[in-house]
Amino acid sequence: MVVVQLCDRGEKTAMGIKNIARRYDVELLDMGNQYAAIKSDAITGKTKIIVGSEKMLQEESKIRMVN
Repeated sequence: MVVVQLCDRGEKTAMGIKNIARRYDVELLDMGNQYAAIKSDAITGKTKIIVGSEKMLQEESKIRMVN
């Protein structure tokens, strides 16, 4: 079992939608040098997976998305 951090849309605020980090257990199906195949009922095609951060994230951390 592997843990991934996902970006989840939180509540709407005056500044816009507040994104928060959530942790989920996933099954690792395959892994290469750049990509990994994972399986979880919590992940859909629209789920944003956090792949990097400049600081340590905790459950419910408020995050800002950079494209």
